[in-house]
Amino acid sequence: MAGLEGGGLPLTSPQGWLMESLVLDWPETTLLLVEPGSDLYGDMYGKPAVMHKIFVGLELRAWGFSSTGHSLVVATSSDLTIYHIAQT
Repeated sequence: MAGLEGGGLPLTSPQGWLMESLVLDWPETTLLLVEPGSDLYGDMYGKPAVMHKIFVGLELRAWGFSSTGHSLVVATSSDLTIYHIAQT
């Protein structure tokens, strides 16, 4: 559970995926999905830096993975988006 009154969702999945929240152009928030084995700052340290921009917007309320790691949620003040990560 996550919402305005507290709580939170996992920001990493059991498969190694990671969600990163950045404020690059305030007041917008950017959410990045970082692939397993990659690092947000990997380019600076000679490591992989493979990521996908999944959200840029205002009024971000909650984000994170399901307990299985096969789904992730992005919730704003007006929308709820649920992504499914295909198993490979």
